[in-house]
Amino acid sequence: MRLALAAVALAAAVALAACGDSDDDQPAPKPRPVERTDELPKLPPDWEPHVNRGGGFAIGLPRGWKADDHGTSTLVRSYDRLVAVEIVPDRTDEALELGLDQFATRALGALSGLEAGAQPSEPRPYKHRYSAVQSRLEGRHAGTGIRQRISLVIVRRDHLVTFTVAIAANADSVSRPAERLARKMIATLRSQPVTLAGG
Repeated sequence: MRLALAAVALAAAVALAACGDSDDDQPAPKPRPVERTDELPKLPPDWEPHVNRGGGFAIGLPRGWKADDHGTSTLVRSYDRLVAVEIVPDRTDEALELGLDQFATRALGALSGLEAGAQPSEPRPYKHRYSAVQSRLEGRHAGTGIRQRISLVIVRRDHLVTFTVAIAANADSVSRPAERLARKMIATLRSQPVTLAGG
């Protein structure tokens, strides 16, 4: 059964997560370092690089997986369409100043598409080249009734960009191999300077 991605409003959830409590007494943020291209690691022979220039990131795609850019974000679907991965970058000061655990909790709480009652796990450290945490939840898609596993991985290249990566998988065990492949794909995520269209 094909997957209907529950995290369809991920970009909105990320925006809500980044909105901290306003405080006019906060000191002005320090100047950021220049963002330089972090090259992709060596990919397996049958993988291909995918670059979202407007979003300022690159990732390796397993054979048969399809990536569609939607502005600064990218949606990737597995060859069997049982797993979908959405990647949303955020370079705002609010997103960079918020702790990773707090960012993950807020973003999961703002996700739409699942039936009420799904309880997320506490954020835990996630192995990545950059700083990262992961939180998970499982529930039924409100529209299709399909049971899904959702993993929300918050990845931050310090002082430069925070990535929210949502992995939505069909809860049947048949999707496990594609889900493992999705995690290998996330390990290749690298940031690079944003390139505007026509630039």
